[in-house]
Amino acid sequence: TSGVQTTVAIGAHTVSETPDSGYTATISGDCAADGTITLAAGDVKSCTITNNDNVPVPPVGALLITEVAYDLGTGKGTEPGNEWVELYNGTNSDINLSGFVIRDSTGSDILPDVVLPAGKFAFISGSSTTAGLWSLPAETVVIVLANSTIGGGLANGGDMVALENASAVALDAVSWGSNTTAFSPSVPGADEGHSIARSSNTIDTNMAADWTDLETPTPGL
Repeated sequence: TSGVQTTVAIGAHTVSETPDSGYTATISGDCAADGTITLAAGDVKSCTITNNDNVPVPPVGALLITEVAYDLGTGKGTEPGNEWVELYNGTNSDINLSGFVIRDSTGSDILPDVVLPAGKFAFISGSSTTAGLWSLPAETVVIVLANSTIGGGLANGGDMVALENASAVALDAVSWGSNTTAFSPSVPGADEGHSIARSSNTIDTNMAADWTDLETPTPGL
């Protein structure tokens, strides 16, 4: 017990405590730095454990929508079930997406209790078959929505995708074609089989110029 002298057997002992992720402990006094000490008969020794606060690492970067596939090509499933949205965690911390909301212009979906590691991608679709239609990197976090579509189904001629956190704070959005919810003018509509994607996964100027048409979609990359 801390601060209480204790009688123990002679020989080797180790002083320790239950670790706490909020602190860094150092051991001093008669103990070695790893807490070990050897006692002889009649020894009276004192060891001190000092806990210093760990300075939190401030979050940097952002969680962004980085790619959207809404006008599917041959062999890539059917619309709207196999449409998909990609997210990228560009922060320096893992993010639990529980309670986050993804929506289009006509509906919304609550994301499940899943952790998206820092620097990794999430692949979101309304169908469990979608991921198998693409060569996703093994570390991609695959999310199948409870509904069979993303929102009300992504319209080819014009629609939007928005992301909110569990506190209903808007994090990111993109609109294309005739929909000008996120941008005016919006991202030009993609050709069939193409996707719209950010030119950079970490740069967000809140402009349509951040986005480009990809002839070959690249989910998870």
